[in-house]
Amino acid sequence: KALAGLPADRRRAFRYGVIEALLDAGKSAAARDQLDRIPADERKDNLSYALYNATCLRLMGNLNGALEAVSPAVPLAEASKADSPAIAARVLCEKGRIELSLGKLDEAQASAKAALALYEKCYPAYLCLAQVAKNENAAAIEAGKRALELNPYYAPGYLAQGEGQLRSGNAKEAVENFKKAAELYPGWIEVHKALLAGYQKLSLTQEAQKEAAQIAQLENLARTNRQ
Repeated sequence: KALAGLPADRRRAFRYGVIEALLDAGKSAAARDQLDRIPADERKDNLSYALYNATCLRLMGNLNGALEAVSPAVPLAEASKADSPAIAARVLCEKGRIELSLGKLDEAQASAKAALALYEKCYPAYLCLAQVAKNENAAAIEAGKRALELNPYYAPGYLAQGEGQLRSGNAKEAVENFKKAAELYPGWIEVHKALLAGYQKLSLTQEAQKEAAQIAQLENLARTNRQ
């Protein structure tokens, strides 16, 4: 009802902003509900809908459906690069993240690089490259660093950089990056698990015990929310 009095373009922008916030918070079911409210005639040739629909499907575990949803939008993204480079790049980046989740590393790397070719400030693409380069710690750390240069409030960038540091034996710096990610997203279980691994690597028993208890709390809360 609050949106009813807004012009159509502002109403659409507001709705997509809400959807993005829900996806960032991991609330894919609520995001799905908002996406399903978008009229069918507004979905066609709409990069924002294609992006968030594919992201939602990926987060809900429907990887093949996500790839099927985003792939038709790639030519549209490439054709729109002059007018909307940021959103066009994010569509290609999302395709890369889906391919990464499917284990298609070469395709994921190509999609992330294509996203950066459209818009070099597409920081999630650097995260994708960092995840592709998991076995190449220096490359993973550098990609995470580049993402953070573009957006110092990007928690996944701190996680990616920290994971590379932990694998390369630099547990102390890794823990500092994990802490920064946890400060930004306190409820992100994956970050707390990374922190636990870092504390264990440093033989910080008391901190590890506290982190394990925090993880148990978050997992119980997640189970309760799903019921």
